[in-house]
Amino acid sequence: SSSLGDNRSKHESDEQNQGDIPTFITEDVSATNETTVSIPFCQLFRIPSNLVESIMFILCRAFLDCYDHWEEEATRRADAVMYSKHYELDQEMDLQIHLHEPRHARIESDVYHVRT
Repeated sequence: SSSLGDNRSKHESDEQNQGDIPTFITEDVSATNETTVSIPFCQLFRIPSNLVESIMFILCRAFLDCYDHWEEEATRRADAVMYSKHYELDQEMDLQIHLHEPRHARIESDVYHVRT
């Protein structure tokens, strides 16, 4: 029982000594021992009202500028898609006309031979 008590007291003294040693190497223990001036929590987040108004004004202006640029960009993209689709349809129509040219000539010759 005396060895159990010796182990317990040794363990308690080790824990007390480890309380002084920082957990991480980067921790600065000396800074925590110095006295610090505490500032009330609410004063840390006090924002003047004119700052909020100016931020809101800047955000609104930036949003409207972004909207103007977005509208122009969307119009340009829509025009590009429209022109590409129009070109694609023209090419498809030209291909179909080209494929049906021999048929047109053959129909005319067939009609001519039937009448003769």
